[in-house]
Amino acid sequence: MAPEKGGLVYFYSKLMMYILLCPISFKGSMTSKEFCLWAQPFLKDRYPQHLISYSVMADGGEGSLEALINVMPDATIHPCEVVDAIHRPLTAHYLTIDDTAYVELAIASGLSTIEPEHRSLTYSNTFGTGMVIRKAYEAGFRKFVLFCGGSATIDGGTGILQALGFNLLDAKGNLISDRKNGLLEVVKIVDTGYFRPESFTLVLDVQNPLCGEKGAAKVYGPQKAGLNDDLNLLDRALIDLFKMINQSSSSHHTMDAEGLGAAGGMALGLSYFTTKWQFGKDYFMKLTGLPEKIKAVDWVITGEGKFDVQSFMGKLTGSVINLCSELNKKCFVICGKNEFPDVPGNVSVIELTSGDLCENSMLNPRPSLENALLTVFANNRE
Repeated sequence: MAPEKGGLVYFYSKLMMYILLCPISFKGSMTSKEFCLWAQPFLKDRYPQHLISYSVMADGGEGSLEALINVMPDATIHPCEVVDAIHRPLTAHYLTIDDTAYVELAIASGLSTIEPEHRSLTYSNTFGTGMVIRKAYEAGFRKFVLFCGGSATIDGGTGILQALGFNLLDAKGNLISDRKNGLLEVVKIVDTGYFRPESFTLVLDVQNPLCGEKGAAKVYGPQKAGLNDDLNLLDRALIDLFKMINQSSSSHHTMDAEGLGAAGGMALGLSYFTTKWQFGKDYFMKLTGLPEKIKAVDWVITGEGKFDVQSFMGKLTGSVINLCSELNKKCFVICGKNEFPDVPGNVSVIELTSGDLCENSMLNPRPSLENALLTVFANNRE
């Protein structure tokens, strides 16, 4: 616990602060664990009077398995050969703890695995993630947790369904290839009965609804290289898929259900066998004991690649900020790009870089991160 503010104890706390590092992944650049393992000794070397701890975090997107294994070191890692979102060979992995398999969508079907010039929402799909699930299933696992976030796709989970034995049929009754985005053509889904898990939990990284201005295509499509015409087409296709699945399965979602738009509408397609879902911010805050850790410190340093209004749509960064505000803790957000101008008074945002330097900063983030951390201390002396 941080020292109580009174007498000599308070005087000492002026010299020594308790600081917690708890970023999520800087997408495509540095994971939460990489940041923490680098930043903690960097700060200890320059500010030895402070006590600096860290908590490797995620919110259901990139870095979720890394955060999980950090608190569950006995987990077993299973490498497997699959394909990425545009069907190039890829070595992925899943974790197992006891009788449960944990899969991260961003590893096989993540946006950061696809170069900007190769991104295509009308072509890419989640088949590779389905291959990972299938390999765990064939290895005998029947309980699954799928971390859904950071995807390169908007396919409503149809690619995963294809990998798990579901047949997608077009308007002529023909089988749709698993090497493209089947969402745009599917009119019927046939369950062949191959995949029968005991439980299947989705951990979602955002709370967006399925469709509309705050839905999967309109909000997240642009960062996945989606063009306006494509986004409108995908938005309508998600509506059609919603109607089809609600008629043909036991799913009875509402289209505005929170989280249904996460990871390109993933939860919709997987409702054929999903037993429950929860939000990544809640999952990882509970798993890591983050609220208790924040209560015990003076400063919190969090961060992510892009800080914007989406950071408050169920993502961990927004939740950390809100919790710090409730507890009257000073919070610093380090980000690659800042597009959120109005933050609470206890929050300071440090943008790493802008303009032409952005690409270089992503490839070699440490110089920019060093400057950002030094700025935190230079401008906020106790």
